[in-house]
Amino acid sequence: MIPPLFITNNSIGSIVFENGSKVQINLNPPIQLDPNKKYCAAAVEVDIVYCFPNIITGQNDTFYFSEVVGGNLTDFTCQISQGLYDVAALQDEINRWTQEKCQNSKLFVLEADPSSSHVYVHFMTTTCSIDCTGPHNVMTIIGYPFSDGILTPVTHVNDFYEGAKAQLNNILNVYLKASFVSGSYMNSQNSNILASITPDVDPFSTIMYRPQFPIFVPISDPALSNMTFQLVDQNNNPINVGVIDGSTDVPELWSARIVIREDNNDNIGLLK
Repeated sequence: MIPPLFITNNSIGSIVFENGSKVQINLNPPIQLDPNKKYCAAAVEVDIVYCFPNIITGQNDTFYFSEVVGGNLTDFTCQISQGLYDVAALQDEINRWTQEKCQNSKLFVLEADPSSSHVYVHFMTTTCSIDCTGPHNVMTIIGYPFSDGILTPVTHVNDFYEGAKAQLNNILNVYLKASFVSGSYMNSQNSNILASITPDVDPFSTIMYRPQFPIFVPISDPALSNMTFQLVDQNNNPINVGVIDGSTDVPELWSARIVIREDNNDNIGLLK
């Protein structure tokens, strides 16, 4: 009987990478599996604090707009601090910038539409416009893929809700990857996925993954010594576990309980 593995990103002896999302566990002695048998593994518990920043410095933090100030049309750049925002918090941050730059905190009003997952941007004056033509603009802030973005500046005559469905938080799925399993597919690419988790709680709550029927994945290595685990999003990007300032912030704790057992041919496999 192989005891369950309990993995955390602050375990003694573990090595943590990439804003706390990736953990390397070194076992000495390693777990030796019978080379004449087949084994599989499943994640039966995963706990993650929902703290992933959805505004990330250098990726989707910039808001370009123009407004008439003192009789002259002036261009402004609004940069949102990295963090986890809902629509109301993002509205407050944009208001702070527009008040500071052009003494008007009511240039734009954001409106969330849960039924369609759009975030509307309404214009409150007839003299301002939003530039959607460059990278890292408001399109990416509110969650529209840039490829589906508006390619001309948007003005007061066109309330801003075009494009694909927008989600302020772009993380649709969290995948737990493990180096010692064969895995499944992500975006048509083979990847060593141990669990798929959907964020289903409010920000800063704990996402608790407790599958009724765990999916067991074939183990690819009979000697388990140097194992890595990582949280990634649906695009295979490492998830930032609440690190805003890498020089000072401690990643939020996440944990996983892994069960290893002999493959008796009645396991639920992963589908392509």
